[in-house]
Amino acid sequence: MARAVQVESSVWEKYLQSIRKMQENDPGTVGVFPYLLGDSTITNTKLGRILEPYQRIATSPLQADGETDATLRCRDLTQGIFQILFQDGNTPLTVFISHTNRGMPGTEEKVAELVEIVRQIILNTHLKEFFSVYDLQPGSYWATELQNRATTSALLALRTDLYSSRDWCQKEMAISKRKGMPIVIIDALSSNEERGSFLMDHMPRVPLRQQGGSWHKEDIFKALNLLVDECLKRALWNHQKQLSQSRPDFNISWWAPHAPEPVTFAQWLVNEKESGNQPRGNSIVRIVHPDPPLGLEEVSVLKQMLSISCTGCTLDIVTPRSLATRDG
Repeated sequence: MARAVQVESSVWEKYLQSIRKMQENDPGTVGVFPYLLGDSTITNTKLGRILEPYQRIATSPLQADGETDATLRCRDLTQGIFQILFQDGNTPLTVFISHTNRGMPGTEEKVAELVEIVRQIILNTHLKEFFSVYDLQPGSYWATELQNRATTSALLALRTDLYSSRDWCQKEMAISKRKGMPIVIIDALSSNEERGSFLMDHMPRVPLRQQGGSWHKEDIFKALNLLVDECLKRALWNHQKQLSQSRPDFNISWWAPHAPEPVTFAQWLVNEKESGNQPRGNSIVRIVHPDPPLGLEEVSVLKQMLSISCTGCTLDIVTPRSLATRDG
């Protein structure tokens, strides 16, 4: 590519220049993500000058024990696309690390070790801004900060033995769900969990193994990459929601960013009531959520909830795929 672009007025030079011009004219739609194969391709070359303004992907050193060149490329590219889809393309993706430092007797050191490993991994990626909600004092500032950053943030929950039972961990999860934040849970039980929490359901999760007494870093990378994927999915979901505004005949009541569940469905009903849009009479409440579709028993519970709020209302829960297959 470098040799081809170097030729004056070559087809490849014009091709690269046209890409750069498109990006400059429409930065909210066009993105350029160079992947460097060798320094000689950009040193004192036209190719290097053309691509100079753009942040290259996969430039960070590979981290040991789990990071690969392929996963690094994919994560950087996914994050770059997400940032373009969100406003100006320069909005940093903040990872909120939700965790507790408490553990079952004899496991506190393992929990602290896990938190530190996750922090160091994030600091060595392009996700350089991260925010540990545990470091903030409980209070209104924390809640405001989390909600203010909800549209540009994601939650990585470290579910250790006592995580599900901690009040602030539950609050962090509940706020994140209700705000529609991307969430991934790392299951890192050292011993056991006396009681789970329904607040932790309906979220992508990755089991974290231990190897030779140490946490398996490959699983942490897997969870982090999944979290970045979830961010891109959420940006695309919001874009799809905007496109649907041209089709009022779909009659969609709620574009749910996660598959609806009691926690988020109850909050949606409250919000609709407060805004004066509460379903009434024989109306159809149509909820669209990302694939895969809910199971019959899950839908049954949500129908029960709606019947308490609205007698005679019909609940119609679909995914974009199932909605597209309907006649008319």
